[in-house]
Amino acid sequence: MRQEGAGRSRWTTGAGRTMVLSGWAALLSVLVPGLAPYPPVLLPLGFAALSAAAAAVWVVSGHRVRAPRGPLDKPYRETRRPSRPLTYLFALGIPFASIACLLIAFLPAGADVREAERRERAGVSEHEVPVARLLDEPRRVGTTESDEPIYRTRLAFRVPYDSGVRDYVLPDHETVGLPRPGTPVSLWYAPSHPELPPWPDPSDAFTAYGSLCLLVWTVPFAGLVSAAVKSQMAKADVHLWRRFRARYHLPALAVLLLGAGLLVPYAAGFTTDPLWRFGMPLLAALTPWASALWLMLATSRIRG
Repeated sequence: MRQEGAGRSRWTTGAGRTMVLSGWAALLSVLVPGLAPYPPVLLPLGFAALSAAAAAVWVVSGHRVRAPRGPLDKPYRETRRPSRPLTYLFALGIPFASIACLLIAFLPAGADVREAERRERAGVSEHEVPVARLLDEPRRVGTTESDEPIYRTRLAFRVPYDSGVRDYVLPDHETVGLPRPGTPVSLWYAPSHPELPPWPDPSDAFTAYGSLCLLVWTVPFAGLVSAAVKSQMAKADVHLWRRFRARYHLPALAVLLLGAGLLVPYAAGFTTDPLWRFGMPLLAALTPWASALWLMLATSRIRG
């Protein structure tokens, strides 16, 4: 096996451990429900920034120990045994990092959550309000499980607030059966807060169930994938990954940094554009696999 500047120091060891552990902390803060409920997700972003900073220190210190020059540096000792826990951390981290990327897309927009919280504080509750008039011709769009027709149209209401009646238009509302003037429809509003318009369904604002369902369905699958990845990872190969080699590690780290960067605009609350909310997390979910594949190919080249 060729040695290409392999070495370690207190700086490489400390930075490497910080990089891995803070990376895992970022993943867990996304995977555990409630820790990062909606953007900006400061906890995962903070851990990710710490991991990126530690990676930079690991790269710089790893480059220095290619030729030991100081009292804190010491040459690499091949007698050091490969780490079994590190192998499991890598094998589990790859699929769970992909899941964490996808979970970002399921986070509700921060503005929607704050609006829902404001309505809840105002005392929004369900009320039956009759249809005042139909503004469009109802269009049949489907049927229920019991074969009842579903229609969609624009409906006008006169909503009774404590301060008086106010007109409200509900666009593209679906009803079971043909709607007519006088048909009761459930609306959610606070009678004492006319500045808050009613809405047809509180679940339209946001939901945390999407991310929870994704976790329930994907975590067992990720466990199986991790086992498959672990079977392809020898402890000796992962041991080689710990020793900085610029032409192998820099591309792998760059791919991971690119994936993290694709998540930042929506995760930090800068935008709610669908491209950044759904498209970029999908691309980011591929980067852990691309980085690991590159390192696996590099390992085969190192072993020659």
